[in-house]
Amino acid sequence: MLLLSLVCALSVAAQGTGNAIDKALKENDIITLQRLHPTLPDSLPATTRLRVEAELNIALNNLEGAKKSISNLLNKHSAELGEELTSHYFSLLLEACYNLGDYRSAAHLVSGIEGAKAEHRLFSTIAKVRPMRVKIPKGGAEVPFKLRKVGNGGHHIWVDVEIREGKKRIRKEFVFDSGAGLSCVSEEFARANNFRFLNDSIATGGVGGRLNLQLATTPRLQIGKMVVENPIFLVFRRGQAALDKASGREFANIIGNPIMCEAGCVEIDFRGNNIRFGSTAELSSKSPLFRRGSLYYIGLEVDGLTIDAEIDTGAVSTMMTPLFHTHYKGTTPTAEIRQLEGRGVGDTNRFEGIIAPLLSFRLGNRTVQLEQVKIATNNDDYQVVSPYSQGWLGMDLLAKFSRIVLDFDTMIFSAE
Repeated sequence: MLLLSLVCALSVAAQGTGNAIDKALKENDIITLQRLHPTLPDSLPATTRLRVEAELNIALNNLEGAKKSISNLLNKHSAELGEELTSHYFSLLLEACYNLGDYRSAAHLVSGIEGAKAEHRLFSTIAKVRPMRVKIPKGGAEVPFKLRKVGNGGHHIWVDVEIREGKKRIRKEFVFDSGAGLSCVSEEFARANNFRFLNDSIATGGVGGRLNLQLATTPRLQIGKMVVENPIFLVFRRGQAALDKASGREFANIIGNPIMCEAGCVEIDFRGNNIRFGSTAELSSKSPLFRRGSLYYIGLEVDGLTIDAEIDTGAVSTMMTPLFHTHYKGTTPTAEIRQLEGRGVGDTNRFEGIIAPLLSFRLGNRTVQLEQVKIATNNDDYQVVSPYSQGWLGMDLLAKFSRIVLDFDTMIFSAE
C-alpha cells in the first residue's frame, strides 16, 4: 500500500511537472524551463524533452547544442510537432546556423523553400566571407565612451571605431547598442570606405516596422585595442535609420550585440565612461542572461512581478509591453490610456498605453526605482520584436548603476 501510494504520488508529481513544462514552452518561459530542467521526469515524451533542450540551448547561447537538438527534433519528430512548431524550430535552426557563421548550412536549409531565392543567394554569398573573429589582448581591452543626450534628456553611448581601408585609417563614432541584433552602417559611409556589399536586399524589422536593407562587410575594424575581423553590417540608406528629432542626427552607425557576444564579456563603467572587453569580475548584483533569437534578456522583478526584459543600451527609455500590462493593470485600474510614441528602425511607432508614475526594478539584490515608465496596452497597434518579452531596459534605468557586466560566456548579467 505504501509503495502504491509512493508510485501514485510520483506519477502526480511527474504529471504536474509535465503540465508546467508544456505551459513554459507555450509561453517561452525560459526561467521556468531552467528551473525544471534538472528534474525532468523519465516519462516525459522525447519530443517535449528535445524541445526543452532546444529552447535552453538557444537561451544559454549554446548554439552548437541547439543545432544538434533541433536537428534531432526536426528529423525524428516533425510529424508530432505539426506545421506551426516545425516552422518555429526550422527558424531557430536557421538562426543558430547564421549566428555560428555556418552559412553553408543556412544556405542548404533554405534551398528548398519556395520564395526564398534571395535568402539562398544571400547565405551562399556570405558563406564565401571569412567568419567574424574578435582579437583581444591578454588582460582585456578598454575604450572610453561619450554619453550624449538624445531628445528630451535621454542618452546614447558613443564609441570611436577605427576602420582600416588599405593604408588609410578612418575614425567614426558608433552607437553602442546591445539591443541591435546586427551592427549597422550608413550606405554613404560604407561606400566611401569600400565596404563589400553582399546582397541586393534583406527584410529586417524593429520597433518601428520592417525594411529591406543590404548587408556589407569590411576586413577589419578596431575598438580601442580590440580588433574585429570580417564584421557584417546592415546598411541603412538615407532616411531609414532612427532619427533624433532634437538634433536631426540619424543613428545609422551602430555596434551591435554580435560583436559584443564574440568578445565574450563586456563591462560598461558609467562613472568612468569606459567600456572593457574580455575577462572581468562579476559584480555584486546578478541576474540570469539568456538569448531569444538575436537579442539578450535578463530575469528580474518589476513591482514584485517576476518577468524577463531585453537589455538594450540603444534604447533611450525603458518600456514595458502589453504582456506586462496584463499583469500590471489589476493594480492600476484608474490609469489613463493615451496615445504614446516611440522611435525605432525606419519610422515612429504610435501606440496606446499608460504611464506608470513609479516602478521598482529588482535585479539580483539591488532595487532601482524609475519614474514615468511607458507601458503599451494594445498588441494590435504595437509591434514588439519578441512576442514573449515583457519589456526592455533602456539607458534611463541602466545608467542608474555604476557598472554593468554582460558575460556572454557564463550567461550572467551583473551590476552594482
